[in-house]
Amino acid sequence: MYASNPLDPVQRPAAAQIESFDWLFRKYFSALVLFARRLTHDRPAAEDIVSDVFCKLWQKQIRFESENAAKAYLYISTRNACINHLERMARQELVKNTLLYEARHQYEDYVLNQIIGAEVSRLLLSYVDHLPPECRKIMRMSFIQGYSNREIAGKLQLSINTVRNQRARGIHLIRKRRIK
Repeated sequence: MYASNPLDPVQRPAAAQIESFDWLFRKYFSALVLFARRLTHDRPAAEDIVSDVFCKLWQKQIRFESENAAKAYLYISTRNACINHLERMARQELVKNTLLYEARHQYEDYVLNQIIGAEVSRLLLSYVDHLPPECRKIMRMSFIQGYSNREIAGKLQLSINTVRNQRARGIHLIRKRRIK
């Protein structure tokens, strides 16, 4: 395509630099992408890496004495960029795995706490079911339905002191039963 090697140091006006860069890009871009893809196993990343290598080459306006020097620079730069990319991906994967582990661990703790809570409630209900009828009704309204002493007294038309006494009696009987 070119009559002479565009990397010839004698040809260094601006037009020749563009021509040299264009020649290197056309000659090595595809091979470098293949090389980067083999290292990263990721075609889009490989294309980005090689594009970045060529961008840096253009920005730095590096001049090479020979095609071999340019080729060595391109392959070494691509290899280094691939290594950096893989290290960055490994760090991201480590962070992701750490976050997933923590989330899973917290979720397992949450599930375990829910199981424990359900078992405590089941035991408490079984104990409440063995209380005397009036005491059982007040204990269910208090602990299971969440009513206050005042609400229970209003609904059952009892005094607050009666509700308090029945609750205290229920708690005492449950504790006594639990100890056995």
